[in-house]
Amino acid sequence: MSDEFIIEDSIKIIKSDETFYNPAQEINRNLTKLVLKTYFKSVKEPIIFLVMEASGLRGILLHKELNDAKICINDILPEAVEMIKCNLKLNDIKEYKFVENKFNFDENRIYISQQDCVSLMFNNSRCFNAIDIDPFGSSNVFIAAAINAVKNGGLLCFTCTDRGSLHTFVGKCFVKYDTKIKCNFDESEMELRVLLSYISRTAAKYDCSIEPLISLDVDYYLRVFVKVKRGSGNNSKKQNSFFYFCNSKNRKESNTKNNLCEVCGEQMDFYGPFWNKNLQNSEFISSVLNELTETGENKRLIGMLKCMKQEIRIPFTYNLHDFGKVFKFEGIKLKKLMSVLYNSEYQVSLVHHSANSFKTNAPYKIIIDICRAIINKDSSKYNLNKNEEIENLFKVNYYRGLFKSNIGPGKILNK
Repeated sequence: MSDEFIIEDSIKIIKSDETFYNPAQEINRNLTKLVLKTYFKSVKEPIIFLVMEASGLRGILLHKELNDAKICINDILPEAVEMIKCNLKLNDIKEYKFVENKFNFDENRIYISQQDCVSLMFNNSRCFNAIDIDPFGSSNVFIAAAINAVKNGGLLCFTCTDRGSLHTFVGKCFVKYDTKIKCNFDESEMELRVLLSYISRTAAKYDCSIEPLISLDVDYYLRVFVKVKRGSGNNSKKQNSFFYFCNSKNRKESNTKNNLCEVCGEQMDFYGPFWNKNLQNSEFISSVLNELTETGENKRLIGMLKCMKQEIRIPFTYNLHDFGKVFKFEGIKLKKLMSVLYNSEYQVSLVHHSANSFKTNAPYKIIIDICRAIINKDSSKYNLNKNEEIENLFKVNYYRGLFKSNIGPGKILNK
């Protein structure tokens, strides 16, 4: 990085007092570039709308990678738009079209607008193949407009940084996302399922349904990529559920009549709605991985994608630390527990957002019973031996040490 410029992936942007550049978001930018490149591989001239661009960096990256894509760049601030124009020129992009209110596409590849993005999206119905919304805070106020503006089969990319609203502050979550949460219960996955449920239910109002392709918890933000299907709003009823939770960390989908916890005996409380389908599309993730070579700069992203690819559909995760707090279990290794669950013919997987968490379709009572059997070395009910499938799962290098960048939000590099 020079004194005058910020350089990322051979793209230069001007470094000044007004330049907002966040190094923690580099993995977000790289993943977005790869997702769009993969998704539109067979689509001619996809139209991609970047809603709040600030410096224009993401638009220039996409212009470079997606050879025939039309990139629409918007920011409401006049100084940001001037910076975008300067950065386009700096990267030898001299031709672009300025748009006032309605997009009319011609031979140009770059389109710039300076508008309120919500109004702009409502004024351009079913216009874009992909919309990227990357605010500081919540995406919730942009979702309806984005659903209106995306084409059938198009892609919506949302970032959320208001994580407290999604797992800690019950009142804020209800106001912003229309979901009742249990404070600090399965934080990362609850956040993703609250966000996707809200997107799904908003989409249903426009007779649309969604399919998540990638749902990511990284550093201080969430990032989701969802495909939108028009004419299928009724699917939302099957994609969202209420759940019972209790203080012993048990959870049940609300289609059961019994809301008593079979482990602690307490009556479980009612929460939701939450997205109940897949967070990841493993086939699509495989296609994205095919675009990556396992070099040093890609290892973090490759590790995350590999881990997300093997996650099973089952809603919510279990954490070994919770078992220690609630049941005073000590010394249980994740690989051992997952091996015994797999030996007992239950589905299991790791999760990308925590090295101490796992997913399984085993009933909670069985999980706790297996934990006790492991501690007591009691093989009378369960096969406590190693499992080859689980051994192989743990041999995969997920580059866990690279998952957290330890860079916070809002880094402005101007000095």
